[in-house]
Amino acid sequence: MKTKSIKGKPGIRIKENGKFIAFKLVSGKRMTKEFLTLREADVWKRDNGTFDLKVNGKSPASNEAVITFKDVYAQYLEEGMVELTEYTIYKKKLRMSHFLPNLFAVKMSEMNGRIILKHLQDMKLLVSHESKRCNFDKELKDLSSVLNWYDEEITPFPNPIRRKHFKAGRIKTVEKSKKDLSPEALPEVGAHMRKELRYLMLIQFLLGARIGEASAINDRTVDFGRGTIDLSETIVWIKGRPHHVKGSKTNNPNKKVMTPLIREMLLELKNERPAGCKFFFNHKGKMLRYQMIREELNEALIQSGYGDYSGTHILRHSMGSYSRKEAGLDTAQAMLSHSSARQTEGYARLDVNEKVTGVILRAEKLFEKSVTKLQPKCNQSQNVVNF
Repeated sequence: MKTKSIKGKPGIRIKENGKFIAFKLVSGKRMTKEFLTLREADVWKRDNGTFDLKVNGKSPASNEAVITFKDVYAQYLEEGMVELTEYTIYKKKLRMSHFLPNLFAVKMSEMNGRIILKHLQDMKLLVSHESKRCNFDKELKDLSSVLNWYDEEITPFPNPIRRKHFKAGRIKTVEKSKKDLSPEALPEVGAHMRKELRYLMLIQFLLGARIGEASAINDRTVDFGRGTIDLSETIVWIKGRPHHVKGSKTNNPNKKVMTPLIREMLLELKNERPAGCKFFFNHKGKMLRYQMIREELNEALIQSGYGDYSGTHILRHSMGSYSRKEAGLDTAQAMLSHSSARQTEGYARLDVNEKVTGVILRAEKLFEKSVTKLQPKCNQSQNVVNF
């Protein structure tokens, strides 16, 4: 069961069922106990035995101890990401391993906004002009999560990251690309792709899935008897190499119904795949590389006249917009397996003018039969309009 930290109460967390769980050290052993109220958990934690949270064996309460950011980061990797999905941990570790090492020597007592600004300036110098990177937003959020964990779990610590740091981390303006591809365009695009990747494109769109989730479809996640596909596994690509991970990006339940067309495509792929391979989408029995998928899709988009679109994620965006337009926001949220409607609104775009026009047209139909009654009658002799 997931737990959340409590601001100002290090060593106490709240569970999803509303109960509180407290941790402390008694004679060098880590003790845990569950309580109905926060006050009970706080009293138990303080009154029984000793409670001493340390970072890499150093106590923040000690004046002699020098705690560096490297100490905090090492303990965060062990304790601060236990509630994250395996997919998210992969991504965060990859980003942090490139962005944070130059901060390792900084003492936590000296960590401030100016040091982070200087670090951003140094990191921006390492970005080549040919790079597609636009900013360091995700890396700053990762750093912020480490500092917040230190504040909540170890000792009070004001997080120095502010909005100005995100502005300072901008490298170039993000160019807004088209993301909502019309479903009618998919057959044209697919005509320029080989069958396996064409099927992958269509299934990703029909399921509203991420490319990693669609690529990870295998014997364990497909149930032909019940007619379902479980998108609870994914493939992540680290330095170009595919890694199969149990658990999706959000870990939200995401089981989809297998339509006749999807069943037909999967059965065909199953019969044609190499012996011993469990993945429906593969290259000579091995997991697909993302670069191969992206390059073939982008080339097919160009050849079919849709060069303004690029990347595999447009398929998920497109299904989000299509389902919202056809069946509303709730359906789009369920299709994309989002935990909130606000998140879905960022994916499933619907043109505001189109919505307003639709309301006007529906309102007009209310007056179609009586429209003649609304026409003014003109008195020619007096030049007066009477209703």
